[in-house]
Amino acid sequence: MAGENISHFNGIRIRLLGTGLFRMTLESLSGTRTYQMIPFTMATSTPIEPTRLANLMTQRALLRGEVTDFGDNFVISRLVIMFKPQVFSEYPA
Repeated sequence: MAGENISHFNGIRIRLLGTGLFRMTLESLSGTRTYQMIPFTMATSTPIEPTRLANLMTQRALLRGEVTDFGDNFVISRLVIMFKPQVFSEYPA
């Protein structure tokens, strides 16, 4: 069944503008496994789309993003989640 195989989530590329620090965490279903990536120091203008590496193997994942201080703001105009699909077809019995 598509989407139920175990995939390796290995990176994020993001076009991000703003002020402050932006933290990102990849989480598995129910939050049982997590991977905290190195935070971005945001700028109001930048010519690059930086990449952050990750290492999470799970069936499905969500990306949680947050700022660290009240009053910080951000704009995401592009987000690419890199992963290798179907590393395994099922968990061991």
